[in-house]
Order: sequence, then C-alpha cells, then structure tokens
Amino acid sequence: MKTIILLASESVHWIKFYNFATIPEIKSCRLIAIVGKKNYINFPDFQKKHFQHIYQVPYLFIDEVLWPLDPKAVSEVVRKELQHNSAAHTYIISVDEGNVELSGQLREVFHLPGNRAAALLPYRDKVLMKQKLQAKGVRTPHFQIFNASLWLNDAAIYFKKLQAEVGFPFILKPKNSAGSVGVELIETFASFVNFTARKEFFPHDYEVEEYIQGTLYSVNSIIKNDEVLFSEPEEYTDPMLNLTHGKNVIGSIALVAPEQRPKLIAFAEQSLRVLGMVDGVKHMEIFINKHSELIFLEVASRMPGAFIIRNYMDEFNINLANLDLQVQADLPLMIDIKHNIYSFFAIFPKKAGEVIKLNEPNLESGFKIVWNVKKGDILESPKSLMDNCGLLFVENKNREILLEDIAVVQRFKPIETM
Repeated sequence: MKTIILLASESVHWIKFYNFATIPEIKSCRLIAIVGKKNYINFPDFQKKHFQHIYQVPYLFIDEVLWPLDPKAVSEVVRKELQHNSAAHTYIISVDEGNVELSGQLREVFHLPGNRAAALLPYRDKVLMKQKLQAKGVRTPHFQIFNASLWLNDAAIYFKKLQAEVGFPFILKPKNSAGSVGVELIETFASFVNFTARKEFFPHDYEVEEYIQGTLYSVNSIIKNDEVLFSEPEEYTDPMLNLTHGKNVIGSIALVAPEQRPKLIAFAEQSLRVLGMVDGVKHMEIFINKHSELIFLEVASRMPGAFIIRNYMDEFNINLANLDLQVQADLPLMIDIKHNIYSFFAIFPKKAGEVIKLNEPNLESGFKIVWNVKKGDILESPKSLMDNCGLLFVENKNREILLEDIAVVQRFKPIETM
C-alpha cells in the first residue's frame, strides 16, 4: 500500500480535476490531503469520499497565489502519517505553486521518494532558471536582479541604467511568484517610481526583465524517468499580463500553426533538460517574436491552471492532474491520446465600478461561462490573473468555426459597470 499526500492551499479547488475513478490503483492507496484551514471551504465535496483523512493546517500568506502551508504543522502531519506506512511508500505531491518547495523539503527531511528541493529550485526561482538556460545558450529575456540599494540611492539614475542594460520598456517581476501577481510593465519613469513605491512591492525579491513582444505559447509536458512522455503547445491571443490592461486572454491548442508545433515541443524539451528532468507535469511559457525567434519565459513544476487542464481534457482526453499524480506517486499510467474536439478558454478581466450587467457572447460554438462576480458587486481594476470576473469555455468539432468564435470573444465585453 502507498500513502499519497496532496498539499494544497490557494488552489484547493483544483482538487476537483482529479478523476480518481480512472486510477484503479488509488483504491489500494491511503489518500491524504493537507490543506489551508481558511481555504478548506473550497475543498470539492464530491472528492472527500476518496480521502482517508483531510488535515487542516495554518498557512502563510505571501501574495494572491503563494499561500504555503505552515512547514511545522505539515511536518507534524507527515510524521503522524508515517505511522501508517514506511517512508519508501509515502509520496507527497504539491497541487499548487505555493507548496512546490515545501514538498521537496519534506521529501528530503523524511527520506521520501520524489524530487528534492534543490532539483525543484530551478523551477521556482525565475532568476536561477534563466541563468542556467543562458549558460547553455538558450534564449531568454535579458534580465537582472532588482537592486534596491541603487534604487534608494537615486531612482532616476538607476532607471536609466536599467534602460541601457535590459531595454525599454521593461518588466518588473517577482522572482518566485505566479499568476502575473506583482508583474508590471514599466513604460515611463513615473510608472517605475509609482510601482516601486507600493507596499506590495517588497514581499518579494524582484527581477527586471526585457519586455518581449510576440506571440505567447505554453507547452505542457509530462516527464518520467528522464523521458518526455507527452508534450503539447497551446497559443494565447495575448500575454497573460494583458488581462491587467483590460483585455480578454484566450488560450487554445487549435490556434497553434502546424509548422510551429514541433519547434515549440523541441525547444521545451531542450529547456527542460537544461533545468533538470524532474518527474511530473511541467508548464512552460515561450514567446515567438516577429523574427521567429523562440524565447523562454518561465516554467513551473506543477500541473497548469485549471482552465488549461480543462482544455487538454476536451481536446485529447487526457487529465494532466491525474497524470501528475500517477507519475509522482509511481503508479502505472497509460497515455491514450484521442482527439475529441477543438476548444478554447477565455479569462475575462474585472472592470472598475459597480457591476450592472453580465453579458453572454454570440457564438456558433457551444460554451459555458463560470462567473466570479454578480450584479451589484463593486470591483477594482485587475492586478493579476486572480482578478478575473469570469471564465469562458468553448468547444466545437469544426476548427474553422472555433477560430471565428475566438475572434468574436477577443472583441467581447463580458461585463458592464458604472
């Protein structure tokens, strides 16, 4: 018997994407979840029957997406669980970004199988990942660590220095967050001063990064025993950051041009091999600029966001959440790709003001909207991907009609405010 422990804090609701019924071996496993106390309310009720125990522990709030569970409290739970099984048969899996490092630390402390903290660090630290890739000749944005001393000494001089060395405009980005939290496009000295003066600026170490213009893609890959078992790209109509500028962000596998697909898959594998082929699902973002140059942006060692998981289920009949669990818990797996349907998702930005109307798009394809706001809500302008007013899921057996609907959704105004 194996013990499988899921760690989840901010993304407790992602547990709904596991389809335990399609993993026969799970019935003979002791399935445990450790979740943040305040977020337990988001644990899917229909999944609770699969778990032998769900522990609620304190968590540390860093930002909107990083809510790492309290290491001491989690360690106590792991120690308790080791009374039921040996360390060699106990597996820890992080559901969300905030607990990736903790999962590696726990494996090390308790001598559990799986990826150690040092192996996972290049997938968490956005500076380290680019340093390793640049050393092997992989193109990344030009970047440097934000120097608080130079900024405090003379912000104007430092601003000019960054322009000369990184390029202009440039991006300010936390070196270890996710979901576009704390990311800012700097286009003027005034925006530089205003952003760096915010109280939210200093929970993180920041980096300064070249602003890349081009088409953004993600490549979602599955690694086991130094082998890429599956890899497939998805194209976005806009960089995720553009949600904070009021744009609908759309992602679709159907958008990827046939000639770009093998290039993206090969580039992703090259980058993964440089960073280290640690087992599990990897979510990588890559730009292709106007010169057809592939540029690595960042990568995470976890299953991707919920909307992407759904796209891959619709298109290929594969469940990235299941596969991540099966790989990391060393359970048998079979990847049976069947192209079902064409699909896309759209993330709708919030709009400042009081919500007076929720709209529905006029599409030829079938669709579902999951609203995160309601009439009468008072909203602020979006600051990250978390600040969305709703998600749209669209599917069609006809690729051409789906692509036409993508164009419609790009222009669509999901909510009206006053």
